[in-house]
Order: sequence, then structure tokens, then C-alpha cells
Amino acid sequence: MKKYSFVQIYQDLIENNIVPRGIDENSIGIRRYLFCHEEIIEFAEITLKKSNVDTYSMGETANLLGIRLGDLRAFIKKGLIKKVRNDSRPRIPKIEIELFKSKFVDLNEIRVRYKFDFHPTVNSLIGKGIYPIMGPIVDGSRKYLYTRKSILQVSIKT
Repeated sequence: MKKYSFVQIYQDLIENNIVPRGIDENSIGIRRYLFCHEEIIEFAEITLKKSNVDTYSMGETANLLGIRLGDLRAFIKKGLIKKVRNDSRPRIPKIEIELFKSKFVDLNEIRVRYKFDFHPTVNSLIGKGIYPIMGPIVDGSRKYLYTRKSILQVSIKT
């Protein structure tokens, strides 16, 4: 569930998102307010659902990108995709997926989507001055990844 700081609790109180059901005169500060447990849980669930809009789980993101979960973790570790934590599990914002797709391309997609006057392999691309930013010969990761911009420089315009 959503973790609250004292400031967030007070903000939700001020905005009437959380309404106290009573006051304990013997307590001070936030402990003074009495809340309905079910209302707090319902508010937290609604807030969490709102915060998960336009985000995807790690598995959903891997499927959308057509990659393995391990490759996604490598991209995140390298800083190519940013994750957020809305609950206890990491989520990937939709905008991060779109940015990643616009900036990077793997060797399989290169072979399918782009036309060259040569067969694109790691070695042939290196021969043309196009180096992968990650892959077995770069950092030991499993998947070769290139910047889309570098591939567009050597592909045949159609």
C-alpha cells in the first residue's frame, strides 16, 4: 500500500481525502484523530490504482518490448529504462517504454525493420562504425542493443 509521510497525511486531511470520524482529547498530533479503518484502506487502494495508470509491471513491460525479463533488468540496471515503485513492486511508466523504443533498437529488430546493402551482424555493423551500446562483447549482457540514431545513419532509405 501507499506509504505516507506525516506531511502527506496532513495534506490528505486538509484536502478532505481522509476524514476523521472523531477526536481523542487525550492524545496530541496525528494520534488525536480517529479514522475508520475501512475508509483508509479504500482510499489507499483508489490512490494506488490512480498511481498505476499508465505504468506496467516488469513482466508486462518485457512482453511489450518483446524481450526477456532478464534483459529488462539489464536495461534498468544500465539506466536505459527507469522504474518507479508505486507499491511493493517496481512499475515502468508508459513514457519510459516509449522513450526506450524511440532511442534504442536490438539486433533482431535491425534485421527485420531496416534495409542495408549488407547483412547486418555485429561484426558488419562494427565494420561500418556502428558499435553496440551493450551486449556480450561490450558489458557481458545477453542482448545487443544499438542507438536507433546510429542505425539510421547506415540503413538504406526506402
